[in-house]
Amino acid sequence: MRSAESLGLRVSAQYHGVPEIPAHAAAALADAVTEALNNVLRHAGTGHAYVTAAREDGRDRVVVTVVDQGVGFDLEGVAKGLGLRCSVRARMREAGGAAEVDSARGEGTRIELSWPA
Repeated sequence: MRSAESLGLRVSAQYHGVPEIPAHAAAALADAVTEALNNVLRHAGTGHAYVTAAREDGRDRVVVTVVDQGVGFDLEGVAKGLGLRCSVRARMREAGGAAEVDSARGEGTRIELSWPA
């Protein structure tokens, strides 16, 4: 997150009981969060993002969310670019995790990363 902050993106982060996870899963989560924050910088029209990481319901499953209150986008109308599809979803899938994106024009964007899937 420091790299995003150095580019002028303010990141509010909260962590709650995050379990230890394998290095490959931690790397995939970190890279996916970085790409999500880069998308906020490039496309959201806002200088602030929120990141939350937490253990899910006492299990050894971690859920990380990246949220912005920017311009959002139409999920059906977005071009099939490399950012979300390759850099986020594919990276998480390869590590045994998952990524879900929720956005609407004028409503901001929420990306949920989870491991294991």
